[in-house]
Amino acid sequence: MSVMNDLPAAAPLAMPDQNLRSSFHDPLAPSTAVAWRIRRRQWAVLAATLLLTAAFVSEMTAILAANGLTGMEIVMIVLFAATFVWLAMTLVNAVIGAVIRIRMRGRSPGAWPPGAPLTIALLAPTYNEAPDRVVANATAMLSALSAARSRHRFDVFVLSDTRDDAIADAERRAIERARMTLPKGAHVYYRRRDANIDKKSGNIREWCERFGARYEAMVVLDADSLMSAHAIERLADELAADPGAALVQSVPRLINTPTLFGRLQRFATAAYGPVLAEGMCFWTGDDGNYWGHNAIIRTRAFAACAGLPRLRHRGAFGGSILSHDFVEAALLRRAGWRVRIVPSLKESYEESPPALIDVILRDQRWSQGNLQHIGLIGATGFRLMSRFHLLQGIMSYVLAPIWCLFLLAGIAVWIQNEASGVYLTTNWFLYDPFLPSEDPERAFSLLLLTLFVLAAPKLIGLISTLWIERGARQWGGALGLTGAVAIEFVLSSMVAPIMMIHQTKSILRMIFGISAGWKPQQREARRVSLWTLLRFHWLETLIGLAAGAFIVAGVLSIWLLPIAASLALAVPISALLSATTVGFVDRTGILKTPEDVRRPGIVARVARLRPILAPKSEAA
Repeated sequence: MSVMNDLPAAAPLAMPDQNLRSSFHDPLAPSTAVAWRIRRRQWAVLAATLLLTAAFVSEMTAILAANGLTGMEIVMIVLFAATFVWLAMTLVNAVIGAVIRIRMRGRSPGAWPPGAPLTIALLAPTYNEAPDRVVANATAMLSALSAARSRHRFDVFVLSDTRDDAIADAERRAIERARMTLPKGAHVYYRRRDANIDKKSGNIREWCERFGARYEAMVVLDADSLMSAHAIERLADELAADPGAALVQSVPRLINTPTLFGRLQRFATAAYGPVLAEGMCFWTGDDGNYWGHNAIIRTRAFAACAGLPRLRHRGAFGGSILSHDFVEAALLRRAGWRVRIVPSLKESYEESPPALIDVILRDQRWSQGNLQHIGLIGATGFRLMSRFHLLQGIMSYVLAPIWCLFLLAGIAVWIQNEASGVYLTTNWFLYDPFLPSEDPERAFSLLLLTLFVLAAPKLIGLISTLWIERGARQWGGALGLTGAVAIEFVLSSMVAPIMMIHQTKSILRMIFGISAGWKPQQREARRVSLWTLLRFHWLETLIGLAAGAFIVAGVLSIWLLPIAASLALAVPISALLSATTVGFVDRTGILKTPEDVRRPGIVARVARLRPILAPKSEAA
């Protein structure tokens, strides 16, 4: 039973649990087969990825085999292959995406023929979030759509799973004030559930089962989601014109977060994200994915095909499906519906966590959700690409312990060969610490080439942006853009070892049945105390200090120094990244994005609304 406040009449829509052990086809779905041209693209991307991986693995094997392969060196080769294949695929995606963007420069993407107007609900789920933020975002979008006189009809639902009664009261008051700012005929509804069953997926499901038959489509949002009227209308037009599509996903850009960490994430998403998204969409076609927000979904298709069962596995692998979005996309695709991503759609936004510790806390929950997919990847009837999306989500977290194991294996090989005197060079700068060889220059070249493959997508993003946006004025100029790429690369390289340790910890916690829990995401920048930083980063600090001591003692290779330094300096690095950078960016132009140079109209609209919805007397 839910607490209601001025809700429309019920329009129930059945949403049965799906059986993951038997195939299912929706009679209303067009049952579209994968086009042969998409299949060719997929095989081409796979071939390019595997060839690049094979070349690097072959080179590494040849270097290690010069003195005979030991068991530990074979382990290194396997771990290297498992990690490098994802680096190779990212590079292939970036190359394809850059070519597409350069070819499309100055041209508008092809549009579908217009379909019939849709009745659409904008769903804004919230769980103990700041009411003025959630309601201001939702109200601003509805207000902008009313002003745009869209041919589609829109209503907004704020779907509260808030457990704190004081926050819930503030949500109701914010809704009441929001209604006074809206034009006649624009509806914002508020519903609070008594029980937070199955979290966000359960929240959306409850809405479908109570009101879904009234709306042909729903735009699913997050608490920090924001889209312009043009973006929402474009999503609606895409869905209306494509009767075989059940879900159309936008590619959100990051906005607002003023900390250095937030700026780095915003810049990386804006500078590198477009080439990677274009590259991925080129070969995934109608087998796209869903990221849980900033997407439009055909309501009846979702209810009929995407009801999530509870997992019967033990411990943290069981219960509610936490990373529900990937699975819902796979279920829609299994039933015969198209799932598409539209990378060319602009003015779709979200916010990033303001500090490194906030991302780590969020990752603890996300890692549990993605690792649950291990038990789902073999579900009956899933398309091959749906399984790939699930595997990609799993590997985004599993790669951390694989890198850890690779480093440990490399250390073991280093110690082994130092003891046996295998290294034949006295030039410490030219040999790869992990690859004993009579040809140290060859080993060092492999190390540099691997680092190049790691950095290449960023360079490709830089080059394509400079090519497409002559002068790069919206990025602080060509020099500012190039400098920002360099700063982002250095700082992200420093963060990577820290994230590796924490993601490995998260996976170990899950293996031992320790759930990450479910807490609201930190969205506001704030000062992080030294004690909090020490308590949060003590483990990687100790690992870094110990590794540094072993390097100084000659037990470990000097090439591990950058990793050891990043870990040892985790506390100051985290403190630096949580600092606000507004003055620095304004003075230098470094790390600027187009959204900084020209503030989006929908962002300005929200900024005007928030003080109205949260007066100072209540905001405190």
